[in-house]
This record gives sequence, structure tokens and C-alpha cells, in this order.
Amino acid sequence: MQTKLLPGTNITVPIVGLGTGSLGIPDQNLTIEQYSPGPNWKNYMDRDLGIATVLAALEAGIRFIDTAPWYGRGFAEETVGEALRQAFRTHPGLQDEVVVATKIGHLRPGDDYDFSYDAAMRSFEGSQKRLGIERFRLVHLHDPMGQPIQKVMGSQGVFGAMRSLQEQSLIDFVSVGANDSKTAATYISTGKFNTAIVVGAWSLINQSARDHILPAAEKSGTGLIAANALERGVLATGFQKEIRYQERRFDNPGLIARIEEIKTLCRRYQIPLAAAAIQWCVRDPHFGLVIPGARTPEQILENASAGKAEIEEDFWQELAPLVQTWDCVVS
Repeated sequence: MQTKLLPGTNITVPIVGLGTGSLGIPDQNLTIEQYSPGPNWKNYMDRDLGIATVLAALEAGIRFIDTAPWYGRGFAEETVGEALRQAFRTHPGLQDEVVVATKIGHLRPGDDYDFSYDAAMRSFEGSQKRLGIERFRLVHLHDPMGQPIQKVMGSQGVFGAMRSLQEQSLIDFVSVGANDSKTAATYISTGKFNTAIVVGAWSLINQSARDHILPAAEKSGTGLIAANALERGVLATGFQKEIRYQERRFDNPGLIARIEEIKTLCRRYQIPLAAAAIQWCVRDPHFGLVIPGARTPEQILENASAGKAEIEEDFWQELAPLVQTWDCVVS
């Protein structure tokens, strides 16, 4: 697989990582239920399926795993931790190759996480325990939307805790991930983050990161990670009306037709749609890798294969006029 330096760090990894927000969920339509707030929350992540997915990722050459306490209320971290323990027992050299990034923040949708120093420390310690990892190359501040930035970035806020953890050599690099482009750009603009996750704003059908995030990253030297290169799978398989896409609406006839145009171009060049979607993201120098989510071993193997596909320059030139932002992508 192609490798690339993640700007803002000294981390070089294959361009495809593993996102674990839907890890081990057997049916894509259950993903919406997984992230529905309320007292009747249920975890749909299957432990054995999740472990198999992580092991398949490592076997396929993936060396960057992104997770969070929020994913399954800690279940994703526990699953990743168990998979890593199994992998390291048989391949101890992997410990020096695999980068596991987690987040400091929410345990459940709609929780009352207070973004304080003490809460951040508790969040980090919980991640250490669930993952079985003491020190991390990269840790993200998770979804600070609606919070006063002075509080979050102050010495008694999350960022103060992250700096303290760096001083203790428990974190190498700090990052931010926000499910809102303007919020992400605001934090990137502080110049205090090595990297940032770009959520729902950088793909073949949504380049809204150009409005706020890319200018901020250019000015601050912040490296970027694309989280939704495959747009919930629609840029791997095309639109499927029977699927309920989490936080997305793809039923615009113009958008569906455009995706089919891109698929036709991919068929002509004999490359998978997913390969075009993933590799397009990292052609921009600000982006070091993509972290598409994978529910199953089959999906992660397809993602890894997409990162290995050879794509000629003529394809990119023909693709360029088809790349467009569609307002209906984010619901």
C-alpha cells in the first residue's frame, strides 16, 4: 500500500487506516440505532466480528487505527484492545508499527461531558485501560461543538490536560476532530494542534473543507485526516435505496447520476470506485491518510485493496470535472 507522512507529525503510515465507529456492526442499517441518543440505547457491535475486522486490517497492511470512547460506549476500544493483544502475541514486531489514535470526549450521544481537565484525564485513563495502551502517538479532542473555546483550551480544560499528558510523554501529538467544519477550523486556527480529522467535508461529493478547514490548516501547518472518504459506503457501492445512511441523504437524483458517472469512468479505467474515492482524498498535500469505517473483514479488505490500486494520471484529469460538493450530503 502507498505510504505518506502525516503532515504536522513524524508519523508515516499507509494511506488507508481503520475507523472503528461502526466496528463489528453486522448490518449497516443498525448504525443509526447505535448512535441514537436516549435511555433505550443498545450496543449493536459484535465483539468477535469486530476482532476479526481489526485482525484482517493488520494482515492487509493497515497500520493506523482510529477509535474513541464514544464508539459503543467504550466497546470499540475494548474490541480493538483485545484484537491487538492477540496480534501482538503472534507478531510482536507489530507493536512498533501500529499507531492507535483515540479521542478524549463523549461516552454516549447527548452526554453531559464537561470538557474539564479532570474529565479529560478520566477519559484518557479509561482509554488506556480499555485499549491496553499506556502511551499514544496521537490523541484527538473530540467534538467540542457548542463549548466556549476559552474553556476548552484553557489550563483547566481538555487542552490543558492534553498538554500535561504530552509533558508526561503519554501523548506525542495532539489533534482535534469535530463533526462541524467551522468548529474544526476554529480550533485548527489556534495553531496548537498537530493534526485534525476532517469529518464529512472532504470526498468526491463534498469538498466543503475548502471553505474553512484547508485555509486554516495551510496557515497553521496542521496535517489532515479524511474520515468520510467513502461517504457511508455510497462511494464504494453506489447509492442503494434500501440502506439508511447515518447523518446523510443521498437520494438527490442529480447526485445519484453523478456517482454513476464516476462509476462508469472507474470501470473504463478498470479501477474500483472506492480506490478513486480514497486516493483522491490524499492527493491533496494537506491530507496524510483516510480512515474509512469498516464493519466487517470484507469491508476492510476492500478498503486496503483500494489503497493499493494503481491509478494513472489520465484518470484524475478526467475525474476532475465530476468532483463537486452536493448540499444534500449532510442531512
